[in-house]
Amino acid sequence: MLAILFGLAMLILVITGWFRIFRKCGVSGWWSIVPFMNCYILGDVSGQTAAGAGMGLCGILSDVLGNILRSRVSERLSETFTLNLGNHLNWITALNAFELAPALTVAVAAAGICNLVFGFIVYNGLCERFAMKKTWLIAWLLVPGIAAMIWGFSSEIYPQY
Repeated sequence: MLAILFGLAMLILVITGWFRIFRKCGVSGWWSIVPFMNCYILGDVSGQTAAGAGMGLCGILSDVLGNILRSRVSERLSETFTLNLGNHLNWITALNAFELAPALTVAVAAAGICNLVFGFIVYNGLCERFAMKKTWLIAWLLVPGIAAMIWGFSSEIYPQY
């Protein structure tokens, strides 16, 4: 439950910060609430449009595959454990519940790594566009909501054209 609340809080911070950053760059801030397009616009603002599109696609792919993985495993486990657990064939079925898990886990991890690489490229371009130090990359990659809020609401951070 705490992880869900933390994720929701971080999402709100990112969207709010991106809204302000987009407005500073002359783009409608409402793009920050549209999935995929917010990453594409962020990439466009940073001068890395292709990396922004890749970041958006990898993020969506990671979410979709992660949801499929969670639903398949939980569905299989609920079917298995509603049967009589005294029969050892049910334990074999329980072990088979994870037959799709390795492939989907690798796919989710690969999409997440691609998202991290594209994010690095986009945030690096954003640092260059705003003439900020590269040390901001650490904040952008680890706590993007806080970095977005600082950049969005700071009166001293503006894009350099």
